[in-house]
Amino acid sequence: MDLKYFQQVFTTDFPLNKDGLDELYSSLTYRIFPKNSLLLSAGEREQELRFINNGCIREYYIKDTVEVNSNFFITPQFVNDFTSFIDAVPSKKYLETLQQTELLTISRDVFYNLLTRYQCGKTFIDQNFKMLLREKENEEFYRLTFSPEENYLSIVKRRPEWLQNVPQYHIASYLGITPESLSRLRRKSR
Repeated sequence: MDLKYFQQVFTTDFPLNKDGLDELYSSLTYRIFPKNSLLLSAGEREQELRFINNGCIREYYIKDTVEVNSNFFITPQFVNDFTSFIDAVPSKKYLETLQQTELLTISRDVFYNLLTRYQCGKTFIDQNFKMLLREKENEEFYRLTFSPEENYLSIVKRRPEWLQNVPQYHIASYLGITPESLSRLRRKSR
């Protein structure tokens, strides 16, 4: 189990002492999910904290039986419905692997127990919500104020890893256009 990225997050950003870090690391479960594995469905409560060690996950909603992509997560980062995780409420979103994905997971109860005992729970939650809010606001700004072409060009600059890891029809859904329109944008921007 490779903990390199996960260790970077917890040794630089959160004030767990050595005993807390050792306990956290030993509480992790290493799991491999095949492509197209559903990790979370709307209506379920988020029961674990996931860290992408390697792979790609899409976040989407279903509106009138149509899947609408809202984000993509690529190594290394946390991927959860944090609202469901923190407030223990049903999720409104879906999380699905887009390729074989390696995750480090820890159950919600074990994680909260560690954060409480080592006094860093508030810091972890505050920092993750701030980061999540910043990212969501930036993505919302681009999606609502940019045309699909401008948004695509923004993705080329800001998120080139998406274009390497996410199927084009999912990118098109994210942009709110058809795959054919995305193909035209790609040809035009070359």
